[in-house]
Amino acid sequence: YEKLSYGIELRVTVNKNDETLVLKFSDEELVSPSEEMLKNNELVENEIKAITESSSYVLTKHCKLSAVKKGLDYLKQNNPDIKIDLDLSQYPGLSIGDNAFSNCSNIKSVVFSENLSSIGKSAFADCTGLEKITISKKLTSLADSAFEACSSLTSVHYKGTLDDWCKTKWGTGSSSYFSASKIVFPVGYDLYINDEKQTEVTIPDTVTEIRAYLFANCTSLTKVIISDTVTRIQEGAFKNCTNLAAIIIPDSVLQIYSDSYANTDSFKGCN
Repeated sequence: YEKLSYGIELRVTVNKNDETLVLKFSDEELVSPSEEMLKNNELVENEIKAITESSSYVLTKHCKLSAVKKGLDYLKQNNPDIKIDLDLSQYPGLSIGDNAFSNCSNIKSVVFSENLSSIGKSAFADCTGLEKITISKKLTSLADSAFEACSSLTSVHYKGTLDDWCKTKWGTGSSSYFSASKIVFPVGYDLYINDEKQTEVTIPDTVTEIRAYLFANCTSLTKVIISDTVTRIQEGAFKNCTNLAAIIIPDSVLQIYSDSYANTDSFKGCN
């Protein structure tokens, strides 16, 4: 048999008795480009309708992110005052590409799939209405520009443990001590781990270093106790933690890099 376009198989059998040739298509539906285009247009129209009619939109597994983006763009142009809680928890893909939802200012919150592993460059850049996101520990690649200019993003909910959070390397691009990374979350935000707001934090003894920009802009922090397994605090780790009043640093810490806790207005010192 021979595989034709659109995923259709052409099966050829020969009847030896009467020497006739029998051609059979597989049971898969043959779809022409024009029919596929109509289906895509119908899909987009359905998503536009679904998004416009509700302030809480749940992605169905059959839907493409591009159709959702077009629906949100339509809503922005025609009903800019409507804000959407976007639920992507059923999204079957492992990544969200570059610029996927950029400039969607009518998104109020996003819940990402717990299987999502990657969010690309500027994926949600300039989503100025975005206030809250929910991500999980399987997210291992997060571009530092993913939420660029999201001026309202003040609540980050993380599904995982504090240990998982401490071992992420989002936006660093490398394992070097000075990564030249931008801060992933651009404005002051409250951090929630498994729905618990992080204020007084004790770094787990499974952690050996506080990575660059780990808690940068985390304004919910008031006190941090670092375990004696930590030997290094990288650059910008607590930068702009404006409510951080104290950091308890053990003798095990041998290196504290520049800008580790710059602009922590309430900071009183460390022990």
